[in-house]
Amino acid sequence: MAALSLCSFTLSAQLNSTKSVKRIKMQPPRSVPAPISADAVATNTARTFYNEGNEQYRAANYETGLAKAISSIEAKSSAEAFYLKAICLRKLNKDLALQKDAYEMTVALAPKHTEALTQLGVIALNDQRFADAERYFNRAIEQKPTDAKLQKFLEEAKNPGDTKSAATNNIDNKKGKTAEKEAEVQGESKAFTTAYNEGVTALNAGDSYTAVAAFRKAISLNEQHANAHYCLGKAYTKLHGEENNAIRYLQKAATLDTKNPKPAYELGNVYFLQNNLNKAANNYERAQKLGLHAAILYQQLSACYTEQGQPEGALAWAERGVEAFPTDVTLLFQLGTTLLATKKYARAETIYDRLLGIEPKHKEVRYQLCLVYLEEDKADKSLELAKKIIEDEPDYGKGYWAAALAYERQSNSYLSDKMSTKAQKLDPSLRKK
Repeated sequence: MAALSLCSFTLSAQLNSTKSVKRIKMQPPRSVPAPISADAVATNTARTFYNEGNEQYRAANYETGLAKAISSIEAKSSAEAFYLKAICLRKLNKDLALQKDAYEMTVALAPKHTEALTQLGVIALNDQRFADAERYFNRAIEQKPTDAKLQKFLEEAKNPGDTKSAATNNIDNKKGKTAEKEAEVQGESKAFTTAYNEGVTALNAGDSYTAVAAFRKAISLNEQHANAHYCLGKAYTKLHGEENNAIRYLQKAATLDTKNPKPAYELGNVYFLQNNLNKAANNYERAQKLGLHAAILYQQLSACYTEQGQPEGALAWAERGVEAFPTDVTLLFQLGTTLLATKKYARAETIYDRLLGIEPKHKEVRYQLCLVYLEEDKADKSLELAKKIIEDEPDYGKGYWAAALAYERQSNSYLSDKMSTKAQKLDPSLRKK
């Protein structure tokens, strides 16, 4: 029987296969098979940013809280992140139009969000849009039917008078700045604010073409607005073939706001997809130094070094990532795979055992652990685990492949051939030398 290749689907493939992973929302492909979905990674990243932003809000660091809320939304939209964005904008006395957009997105994602409905009612009441105010307050009252404050607001909406409303006193825009006055204070025209807001709305809705047009118009009115350049660059990242435009505007954003890590992170993503790995790593590292704290950043830094054939660099960043995010499944898996590739088998076994403590029947982790056992001359243990994989995942080709490798180590050619044939039927990429 021809010898089976232990590395035929693992070590060399995992060091040279990131380009084949499907691109989702401009996230660079990972250097290893993803143990959890891209959506789950986005959810975890968004949750991390939200938790950090919420802590900053409670500490009255509203600018930082706002930045974290926006980062959470960019990773994956959620009602809680949009609401955090709205209340940070309110505390910072930002444009009411931006607050309103954030509250509306909150309600779009969570129709029963009482606080967001209340604030939308308050804004409508102060704009003398009494029918809208009544509608929002009624929806809020459905959730809190005994709330006296809501009842009072509803009464004002139904019977608007000349006296200053309690809602006006309640809203946190105490300096009385309208959207136009706020824009004037910031040196921005009303036309810029309108274009910029249209771009933000379109970008959040996934309409990249409309977002590009709106942000280009905004930049033509204010060429020094860093976030407009950043948003335009980000919009271009979502359009096929527009990578050079994305780089242009992201670089400009990084120049205008040297303390913001997000342009550097997005530049890293673009360069990674262009296979410009050195520039990708440099920008990821810059984002990390500027304070970006996200599991996916460490994953992508590790992937950069893997792709460049620098396993020790890949290992160092995976280790740092796991230290910062000790329960992140994708980071742990990447660390385990890198340890296996660098022949650090005992440490790899420890990491895979740790992963199985989080996801006990994770088939890819269990397969990798079979390979570790083989490298440690534990063929019996590898075969035992392979049989459990086959029992739990009968259509998973690599379970049979692990069994074939173990039988070969035990000099059982008949069963090794039988298992390898079954494996290749299920997964043609598995092959003999």
